[in-house]
Amino acid sequence: MSRVLALLLVSSSIAAFIVLSAHPLPLDSHRAAQAPPVQAPVQQAATEPQHDNELDFQTRCAAEGVLKCVGWDNPSDFSPAGDGYADGLYPAADGTFQGSMDTSVKTSGAGSLRFTIRPKVVPNATGYWRANFGQLGHLTGFGPHSTLYLQFRLRLSPEMLHFKWDTVSDTGWKVFIAYGPIPGPSCTGAQFVQENTYQTNVATAYTSCGTPPLYSNNGNPPMLIEQGDYNCSYKHEGGYSSNHNCFTYPANTWITEYWVVEIGDFGKPNTHFTAYIASEGQPLKRFIDLPNFKFNSSAEAGDALQTILLQPYLSGATGTKNNPAAYVWFDELIISTRPIASPKI
Repeated sequence: MSRVLALLLVSSSIAAFIVLSAHPLPLDSHRAAQAPPVQAPVQQAATEPQHDNELDFQTRCAAEGVLKCVGWDNPSDFSPAGDGYADGLYPAADGTFQGSMDTSVKTSGAGSLRFTIRPKVVPNATGYWRANFGQLGHLTGFGPHSTLYLQFRLRLSPEMLHFKWDTVSDTGWKVFIAYGPIPGPSCTGAQFVQENTYQTNVATAYTSCGTPPLYSNNGNPPMLIEQGDYNCSYKHEGGYSSNHNCFTYPANTWITEYWVVEIGDFGKPNTHFTAYIASEGQPLKRFIDLPNFKFNSSAEAGDALQTILLQPYLSGATGTKNNPAAYVWFDELIISTRPIASPKI
């Protein structure tokens, strides 16, 4: 934290302003109908400090309720995590580490996490980054009657969007897998996953190893695969890129995501999934808004969300088909028990 303190001491008046403006607002009964507090993009003056992005991120990191905050700004962040369930970087299926520090493509600080997808892809082609919900051995478990807040930045190379990855794997690529409890497998009832299903390039997700998806109408057509501020109707023939009711991933652009998972009772229709998304410089908008959702219908005692894996996982890939090299970046991961302020830019 020495770098953070040094930055905050640059100007006490600037720091005080940022702390006040970025403090998370309380969640109220109207949250589902509106996006979280979003600061309008502001053009930076030439004299404005260049470290504003770093100050903004570190202010969000220091907010009440934050369990984990990762900016991938130190080479030590990329040391192998080892075996088991420790936080950090894990290898690909062949034992190589395809997650690395990118010092030129980042949203703040010294770097970001970049995964490299190589030709002839296999499911675990890149390895992953594990972020536990607290310190291992003293994890916070998000079970019944608790709320998880998750925020991160994502960036995709053009190859991730323009190549048909479902021709070399069963579906498309995943963005993350949040699950629990650990130790244990990632395919559990207490699980939710963001995936580019069938390479539609639409931001979609599912729970509990695939069923039910985070779609309206219990995942039965006619259904919305994105809801809220976006209302993206499922189409057998695809063709989502020209539909303004759908958020489709842009290439070479930082995206902010903010998830709020209000868990009711496992197996009862009283969980609320809400997720917001925006390209850099744009206000966050809901792409998932599903109240009265039945989550973890076959719950077992002790089930709870406790960890997240960030990785472009490709289910069903065999390593026998050709694909281009491609890249996925992550930055500014925050996990909290309280609402997280939106990034200023």
